[in-house]
Amino acid sequence: MKVVPTVAYCMNLDSRTDRWTQVVKDFTRLQAAIPITLERVSAVANPRRPQEGVAETVHKIISKAKQKSLPYVLILEDDLFIIDPLKVKQCLENSPEHWDILSGGVYHYLGDKAWSQDWMKMKDFCSLHFIIIRNTIYDQVLTMTGKSQHLDRLLGAEVKCGKMTMYLMYPMPCQQRPGFSNIRRRSVNDNRRKLPWIQHPDTLQN
Repeated sequence: MKVVPTVAYCMNLDSRTDRWTQVVKDFTRLQAAIPITLERVSAVANPRRPQEGVAETVHKIISKAKQKSLPYVLILEDDLFIIDPLKVKQCLENSPEHWDILSGGVYHYLGDKAWSQDWMKMKDFCSLHFIIIRNTIYDQVLTMTGKSQHLDRLLGAEVKCGKMTMYLMYPMPCQQRPGFSNIRRRSVNDNRRKLPWIQHPDTLQN
Protein backbone atom coordinates (compact mmCIF):
# COMPACT_ATOMS: atom_id res chain seq x y z
CA MET A 1 0.00 0.00 0.00
CA LYS A 2 1.24 3.49 -0.82
CA VAL A 3 0.63 6.07 1.92
CA VAL A 4 0.97 9.62 0.59
CA PRO A 5 0.16 12.34 3.14
CA THR A 6 0.27 15.74 1.44
CA VAL A 7 0.14 17.74 4.68
CA ALA A 8 1.91 17.18 8.00
CA TYR A 9 0.16 18.76 10.99
CA CYS A 10 2.72 19.85 13.57
CA MET A 11 1.72 20.55 17.19
CA ASN A 12 3.46 23.65 18.51
CA LEU A 13 2.82 25.76 21.61
CA ASP A 14 2.53 29.48 20.92
CA SER A 15 5.31 30.05 23.47
CA ARG A 16 7.75 27.74 21.66
CA THR A 17 8.63 29.81 18.63
CA ASP A 18 12.15 28.39 18.93
CA ARG A 19 10.89 24.91 18.22
CA TRP A 20 8.73 26.01 15.31
CA THR A 21 11.66 27.79 13.65
CA GLN A 22 13.81 24.68 14.04
CA VAL A 23 11.25 22.14 12.82
CA VAL A 24 10.43 24.26 9.74
CA LYS A 25 14.12 24.20 8.87
CA ASP A 26 14.50 20.49 9.60
CA PHE A 27 11.36 19.51 7.70
CA THR A 28 12.81 20.76 4.42
CA ARG A 29 14.84 17.54 4.44
CA LEU A 30 11.65 15.52 3.92
CA GLN A 31 10.19 18.08 1.52
CA ALA A 32 13.20 17.52 -0.73
CA ALA A 33 12.20 13.85 -0.95
CA ILE A 34 8.39 13.98 -1.17
CA PRO A 35 5.81 16.68 -2.01
CA ILE A 36 4.40 17.58 1.42
CA THR A 37 3.55 20.79 3.23
CA LEU A 38 4.01 21.54 6.92
CA GLU A 39 1.06 23.11 8.73
CA ARG A 40 1.38 24.50 12.23
CA VAL A 41 -1.34 23.60 14.73
CA SER A 42 -1.47 25.84 17.80
CA ALA A 43 -1.09 23.39 20.67
CA VAL A 44 -3.47 23.62 23.63
CA ALA A 45 -1.48 24.91 26.60
CA ASN A 46 -2.24 23.13 29.87
CA PRO A 47 0.74 23.70 32.20
CA ARG A 48 -0.76 21.74 35.09
CA ARG A 49 -1.73 18.69 33.01
CA PRO A 50 0.21 18.95 29.75
CA GLN A 51 -0.83 15.47 28.62
CA GLU A 52 -4.42 16.70 28.42
CA GLY A 53 -3.27 19.58 26.25
CA VAL A 54 -1.59 17.11 23.89
CA ALA A 55 -4.77 15.04 23.64
CA GLU A 56 -6.87 18.14 22.94
CA THR A 57 -4.45 19.22 20.22
CA VAL A 58 -4.54 15.80 18.58
CA HIS A 59 -8.33 15.98 18.73
CA LYS A 60 -8.19 19.28 16.81
CA ILE A 61 -6.15 17.60 14.09
CA ILE A 62 -8.31 14.48 13.94
CA SER A 63 -11.46 16.63 13.73
CA LYS A 64 -9.95 18.53 10.80
CA ALA A 65 -9.03 15.24 9.12
CA LYS A 66 -12.61 14.04 9.51
CA GLN A 67 -13.98 17.29 8.06
CA LYS A 68 -11.67 16.90 5.07
CA SER A 69 -12.51 13.17 4.75
CA LEU A 70 -8.82 12.28 4.90
CA PRO A 71 -8.15 8.52 4.90
CA TYR A 72 -5.26 9.14 7.31
CA VAL A 73 -3.45 12.07 8.89
CA LEU A 74 0.22 12.69 9.66
CA ILE A 75 0.78 14.28 13.07
CA LEU A 76 4.15 15.63 14.22
CA GLU A 77 5.66 17.01 17.40
CA ASP A 78 7.78 20.11 17.03
CA ASP A 79 11.01 18.42 18.17
CA LEU A 80 10.95 16.05 15.19
CA PHE A 81 14.20 15.42 13.35
CA ILE A 82 14.14 13.15 10.30
CA ILE A 83 17.44 11.33 10.07
CA ASP A 84 16.87 9.74 6.68
CA PRO A 85 14.14 11.26 4.47
CA LEU A 86 14.68 8.66 1.74
CA LYS A 87 13.97 5.87 4.23
CA VAL A 88 10.70 7.61 5.17
CA LYS A 89 9.80 7.86 1.47
CA GLN A 90 10.64 4.20 0.90
CA CYS A 91 8.55 3.11 3.89
CA LEU A 92 5.53 5.17 2.87
CA GLU A 93 5.66 3.78 -0.65
CA ASN A 94 5.70 0.22 0.72
CA SER A 95 3.33 0.33 3.67
CA PRO A 96 1.28 -2.58 5.02
CA GLU A 97 -2.30 -2.90 3.77
CA HIS A 98 -3.97 -3.39 7.14
CA TRP A 99 -3.02 -0.87 9.82
CA ASP A 100 -4.42 1.76 12.17
CA ILE A 101 -1.19 3.51 13.21
CA LEU A 102 2.14 4.03 11.45
CA SER A 103 5.15 5.54 13.21
CA GLY A 104 8.51 6.88 12.09
CA GLY A 105 10.18 6.43 15.46
CA VAL A 106 9.58 5.59 19.11
CA TYR A 107 11.48 5.83 22.39
CA HIS A 108 9.81 2.79 23.93
CA TYR A 109 8.47 -0.23 22.08
CA LEU A 110 7.65 -3.89 22.24
CA GLY A 111 8.21 -5.42 18.84
CA ASP A 112 6.13 -8.23 17.43
CA LYS A 113 7.83 -9.30 14.20
CA ALA A 114 9.33 -7.84 11.06
CA TRP A 115 6.68 -7.35 8.40
CA SER A 116 9.13 -6.37 5.66
CA GLN A 117 12.55 -4.80 5.27
CA ASP A 118 10.92 -1.44 6.03
CA TRP A 119 8.34 -2.16 8.73
CA MET A 120 8.06 -3.93 12.07
CA LYS A 121 4.73 -4.79 13.65
CA MET A 122 4.38 -3.49 17.21
CA LYS A 123 2.88 -4.89 20.40
CA ASP A 124 3.34 -1.61 22.32
CA PHE A 125 4.92 1.80 21.80
CA CYS A 126 5.42 5.27 23.20
CA SER A 127 5.89 8.43 21.09
CA LEU A 128 4.01 10.93 18.94
CA HIS A 129 6.77 12.81 17.10
CA PHE A 130 5.94 11.20 13.71
CA ILE A 131 2.70 9.27 13.71
CA ILE A 132 0.07 8.55 11.06
CA ILE A 133 -3.45 7.88 12.29
CA ARG A 134 -5.90 6.11 9.96
CA ASN A 135 -9.60 6.94 9.72
CA THR A 136 -10.36 3.48 11.13
CA ILE A 137 -9.63 4.84 14.62
CA TYR A 138 -10.47 8.56 14.35
CA ASP A 139 -13.56 8.26 16.54
CA GLN A 140 -11.78 6.12 19.10
CA VAL A 141 -8.90 8.59 19.42
CA LEU A 142 -11.39 11.41 19.95
CA THR A 143 -12.60 9.64 23.11
CA MET A 144 -9.09 9.61 24.64
CA THR A 145 -8.82 12.63 26.93
CA GLY A 146 -5.35 12.08 28.35
CA LYS A 147 -6.69 12.48 31.89
CA SER A 148 -5.61 9.02 33.03
CA GLN A 149 -2.48 8.57 30.90
CA HIS A 150 -0.57 10.25 28.10
CA LEU A 151 -2.23 9.74 24.72
CA ASP A 152 0.59 7.65 23.30
CA ARG A 153 0.33 5.27 26.26
CA LEU A 154 -3.42 4.96 25.72
CA LEU A 155 -2.79 4.12 22.08
CA GLY A 156 -0.02 1.73 23.10
CA ALA A 157 -2.43 -0.10 25.40
CA GLU A 158 -4.88 -0.56 22.53
CA VAL A 159 -2.07 -1.92 20.36
CA LYS A 160 -0.93 -4.22 23.17
CA CYS A 161 -4.35 -5.83 23.55
CA GLY A 162 -4.81 -6.19 19.80
CA LYS A 163 -7.54 -3.59 19.35
CA MET A 164 -5.34 -1.47 17.06
CA THR A 165 -2.75 -2.53 14.50
CA MET A 166 0.47 -0.55 14.49
CA TYR A 167 3.69 -0.66 12.46
CA LEU A 168 7.02 1.08 12.99
CA MET A 169 9.39 2.19 10.23
CA TYR A 170 12.43 -0.01 10.74
CA PRO A 171 15.22 0.79 11.30
CA MET A 172 13.79 4.04 12.64
CA PRO A 173 14.40 7.16 10.51
CA CYS A 174 12.88 9.73 12.90
CA GLN A 175 14.30 11.09 16.15
CA GLN A 176 13.47 13.90 18.58
CA ARG A 177 15.82 16.82 19.08
CA PRO A 178 17.07 17.09 22.68
CA GLY A 179 15.95 20.08 24.72
CA PHE A 180 13.42 21.29 27.27
CA SER A 181 10.14 19.37 27.14
CA ASN A 182 7.01 21.21 28.27
CA ILE A 183 5.26 17.87 28.63
CA ARG A 184 7.90 16.29 30.85
CA ARG A 185 8.91 19.61 32.45
CA ARG A 186 12.65 19.06 32.08
CA SER A 187 15.42 18.82 29.54
CA VAL A 188 15.40 15.46 27.80
CA ASN A 189 17.55 13.58 25.33
CA ASP A 190 15.94 10.31 24.31
CA ASN A 191 18.70 9.70 21.79
CA ARG A 192 20.73 8.24 24.67
CA ARG A 193 18.48 5.19 24.58
CA LYS A 194 19.73 2.11 22.77
CA LEU A 195 17.10 2.00 20.06
CA PRO A 196 17.16 0.79 16.46
CA TRP A 197 17.91 4.09 14.72
CA ILE A 198 18.81 3.78 11.07
CA GLN A 199 22.55 4.05 10.44
CA HIS A 200 23.04 7.43 8.81
CA PRO A 201 25.63 10.24 9.02
CA ASP A 202 22.95 12.67 10.24
CA THR A 203 21.80 10.57 13.20
CA LEU A 204 21.63 12.77 16.31
CA GLN A 205 24.18 11.63 18.86
CA ASN A 206 23.78 11.37 22.60
